[in-house]
Amino acid sequence: MVYTSPFAVVPVSTTSLAEKLLLAIKKHADAHPTKPALVTAHDPTKSVTFTELYEQAHSVLAFLRSRGFKQGEVACLVLASCIEWPAFQLGVHAAGGAISAASAHFTDFELERQFIDSRCSVIFTDDANLEKVTKAANKCDSIKTIICLRNGSSTSSPLPDNVIDWSDVVACSPDYAVAKIDVETLAYIPYSSGTTGSPKGIMLSHRNFGTMIDIIQDHFEREVMAAIAPKDHCWTNETFLLNMPFYQIFGFAMLCTSLLNGSTAVVLDKFEPVLFLATIQKCRPRMLFIAPPLLIFLAKHPIIAKFDLSSLEFVLSGAAPAGKDICEEFLARHRNVRYLTQGYGMTECGTVCHLPDLKVAETYAGVGKVAANFEQKIIDVVSGAEVAEGERGEICVRSPTVMMGYL
Repeated sequence: MVYTSPFAVVPVSTTSLAEKLLLAIKKHADAHPTKPALVTAHDPTKSVTFTELYEQAHSVLAFLRSRGFKQGEVACLVLASCIEWPAFQLGVHAAGGAISAASAHFTDFELERQFIDSRCSVIFTDDANLEKVTKAANKCDSIKTIICLRNGSSTSSPLPDNVIDWSDVVACSPDYAVAKIDVETLAYIPYSSGTTGSPKGIMLSHRNFGTMIDIIQDHFEREVMAAIAPKDHCWTNETFLLNMPFYQIFGFAMLCTSLLNGSTAVVLDKFEPVLFLATIQKCRPRMLFIAPPLLIFLAKHPIIAKFDLSSLEFVLSGAAPAGKDICEEFLARHRNVRYLTQGYGMTECGTVCHLPDLKVAETYAGVGKVAANFEQKIIDVVSGAEVAEGERGEICVRSPTVMMGYL
């Protein structure tokens, strides 16, 4: 039996990620010229408005073209989540390139492997990671340009001769001529190892990932906000807390969704208990996206009592299953949370394949329903035959968001 989604069909994306996001950012900038798009949690004086982000993205485009970056080339980001991330990402996409991202915790050996596999030609990093990035890049013939964000204690010391300062990149005169891009071409190469083996590059097209962020945004609007917000709510008055790493697909999807809907995103570059809780208390987001370790922290840690987390109404836990006991303990402690939910997905699906159904009694007891635009069947892992309802088997899904394949 093929299961279809109970959620409304979302039109398949027909525009590139650059066009989709830059048009949205321009609309938000025109409506609210001084509204912050992203704010740094540990230093709120560091922020970027939608207007500034739009200009910076086109400055990155101009810089990349000046360096000979061509359509089809790949750029890699190696730094913690930060407010500069989307300007670089958008500039690469506007040039017709694809992005990949690596954990800032990777060793130079792990970085070298990803640089070689993705055949990247440009790297965006920061001073905290520059040494190991340079060491890895020296073994990769494809790399032509390294850009460094100066945000550490060494900002007064000169960069190596072959490294470009991020401030010089965004100082370039903007180029507004965004490349004409076929939506079936490669846009994004996240790396995932699943449960075994070395990380593999997962190829997602502009159509794949553009449709995915449209599905997520539509679900937030039709299902989540319809349940927790007044009918006249406006996304520009909402705050997104971006605490999931951008180098992982879920964190990147949340970043893109916040840019799409025009909310202000507060960026945490790592988990610090006091800062995390203080940010929720100060910024008062309605929604929170976490993994089970954070759910356990919020359910059990005594420090929670010192902070006001009453703004939270919808919490989604993903990346691994959370048990019933811990979910019930969380809800007993945070009675303001109306919906504790779980989701399911994988990088190969584009992010998620199952999203919460807020109409069921215990929204935390499962991973929700098949997401919009998805079909699902459950098969026997040995024979490949479909199993009867209620029997154990392997989930197979089909969607316009599913990857092009492995690199």
